[in-house]
Amino acid sequence: MKRKYTIAIIGKDHSLSRCIASNLNELIPTREPLVADDVASFCILSAEYKYFDFVFIDSIGFNINTNREWLLSMFHQSPQTQIIMLEDKPNQLMEFIRAGGSGCLDRLSLH
Repeated sequence: MKRKYTIAIIGKDHSLSRCIASNLNELIPTREPLVADDVASFCILSAEYKYFDFVFIDSIGFNINTNREWLLSMFHQSPQTQIIMLEDKPNQLMEFIRAGGSGCLDRLSLH
C-alpha cells in the first residue's frame, strides 16, 4: 500500500487551496488536506496531526502581521516537513498550477 502524504494549506483563498490540493493529489497520494484561514485556526485544527509532509502558507491571504519566525518554528520540530511560503515563490506557484504540478515539484523540493 502506498504511503499517503499529509498536507496543510494556510490562507484565506480557498479556491487557491483547492487548486493546490487537487494538483498535488494528482502527483502524489495525499490525505484530505487540512485547510485553515489563519494561524489560530491552524493551531486548533492541527492538534490531532502528528506531523505534515507539506505546509503551504499564503501569508498574502491572511494577516501579514503574523510573526513569520514563530509560524515557521511551529514546523521545525518536524524535520520531514516541507514548508512553502507562497509569497516567496509566486511565479513558481503559478507555474506549478498551470503545469498541473509537473516539473515544479523538483524546483520546490516537494518530493
